[in-house]
Amino acid sequence: MPSSLALPEKKELATENGNDVPSMMLDRSSVAFQDLFDKADLVISNGQGNLEGLIAVEKSALFFLLMVKCDVIADLLGVKKGGFICYEKEGSNNNNN
Repeated sequence: MPSSLALPEKKELATENGNDVPSMMLDRSSVAFQDLFDKADLVISNGQGNLEGLIAVEKSALFFLLMVKCDVIADLLGVKKGGFICYEKEGSNNNNN
């Protein structure tokens, strides 16, 4: 397994989503943020609050980095409470190869 991933073009992007909610709520985000989100080839979201806000969003290559803080999310994801995980939303990988 390679120790690093080489990408032909790397883009780094950090932007405010346009709201003060402690979760990602696309319908409350700025139009500019929604446009960036929609066009992104890969989205890595940080934190359980963002998972809670984005879990129902249909998006390819959508990943979540979080510490599982409650039993509800632990049961939903099939993991132990208190664990640190990288979760790929089921069906987010649209690789047809």
